[in-house]
Amino acid sequence: MADPKSEIGLLQAQLMGLISAINGLKARGTDTGNGEGPPGAVIWGGGIDFSYFAFGFSIAGAVVTFQPGEIHHGTRAVITVGTVDKTITADLQYVWIEYTFGGSAVFAGPSVTMPVSTETVMKVWLACFNYDTESEKATVNLVGHIGNIEIPGAFG
Repeated sequence: MADPKSEIGLLQAQLMGLISAINGLKARGTDTGNGEGPPGAVIWGGGIDFSYFAFGFSIAGAVVTFQPGEIHHGTRAVITVGTVDKTITADLQYVWIEYTFGGSAVFAGPSVTMPVSTETVMKVWLACFNYDTESEKATVNLVGHIGNIEIPGAFG
């Protein structure tokens, strides 16, 4: 039988790690134009490196590098989408995956228009970015999707 004190200590350590991770995910609130970002933008507390995820990203200046990912659509062959760089040039620009049912998939955008799916094309927006003209840097406004895309076979 395991020692209850050691199990409690292990559980406490795991809980503290979880609390630390959650604290890293919390948004610090919205900016009010105080120099940290455009008004209304979510200022993240940090803690997530999105580049480790399928369809995740990293930002260097105005260039956002998206990681490869997969689209799993029912029993169809898996579609892999490779790495791509997208340059952000304005606030509220979306980047998304555009998948033609039974066909191919590509990264699309950036565009200030939120992508909308059609009967034959599924558009999954990955993230929306802001752009600071003074520093010429992109920042995350919202994350829409991270990870491979799973679509039930009944769709498309």
